[in-house]
Amino acid sequence: MTAQLQQAIQMVRSLSPNEQAELLQVLAEMVQKSSLLQKQNQEFWHARSIEQLIQEQQPPVIQDLTSLDTDFWDSDEPVDEFLTFLRQQQSIDPLETL
Repeated sequence: MTAQLQQAIQMVRSLSPNEQAELLQVLAEMVQKSSLLQKQNQEFWHARSIEQLIQEQQPPVIQDLTSLDTDFWDSDEPVDEFLTFLRQQQSIDPLETL
């Protein structure tokens, strides 16, 4: 047993029984969350086929492209202004805005 572990055990023994129980509960929750994150990490890196992804995510099937049409640009605004805005946004370093 390491000296660090012995010191930790001594510190825990100085706690009241309620505090010891609370500490155990917190540690159990941390282990459970860690296990869940580990499982999610494994699932993320597990290669799945396109068919499996479609079944899992159930993306909508677009039957008519006009359903994707949006009216986000005011027709009174010149296209040049929009293109200038896009160029400005592309030249901004995203890390500088943090």
